[in-house]
Amino acid sequence: GVSLPTVPEIEVIDLSGLARASHQELMAGMRKWAAHARSVESVVAAFAGEIDRRSSRDAGYDGLAASTGARGPEGLVSTLTGKSARDSRDLVTVGRLMDAPPVWLGDVAAGVSDGSVSVGAAAAIVTGLGEPTADLAADDLLDAAQTLVAEAASLPPEKVAKRARELRDELDAAGVADREAALRAK
Repeated sequence: GVSLPTVPEIEVIDLSGLARASHQELMAGMRKWAAHARSVESVVAAFAGEIDRRSSRDAGYDGLAASTGARGPEGLVSTLTGKSARDSRDLVTVGRLMDAPPVWLGDVAAGVSDGSVSVGAAAAIVTGLGEPTADLAADDLLDAAQTLVAEAASLPPEKVAKRARELRDELDAAGVADREAALRAK
């Protein structure tokens, strides 16, 4: 078989000194460990994307998830990781994104890969922005995605989701206004 990356040993550290840490030391430590967690999460998302690919509906019962008795790739990811249904859905969504990002979401995939964007925030951006339409160009979504990637570093996924929906609504409203103006001009 193929040689997969080995999982590095993570030493369980002595946490007995947390109570004595200053506020600054505590927050710095939290940021550092959260960055490690995002890096690990990006690898787990890549695995989830491959599970999704191997579990396609076209494969039917021969697909990976179906062959294990799971109800789709999200169910298999949940079983393998112990994550909630929502977290597993996010992992699969982002894993799909990392495998073949559409042009407007390339920065989101790159952010997950480099650990600057969490899987939760990336899933919120993908879901909230949606896809281009006849009235909304990929370039407009690219600009919105880049804005959200920059904001994602300081916002939790729930707020990123809200911002993504707001930006999509603004883009859709601008498109409606442009179409109405064009119709009035005729």
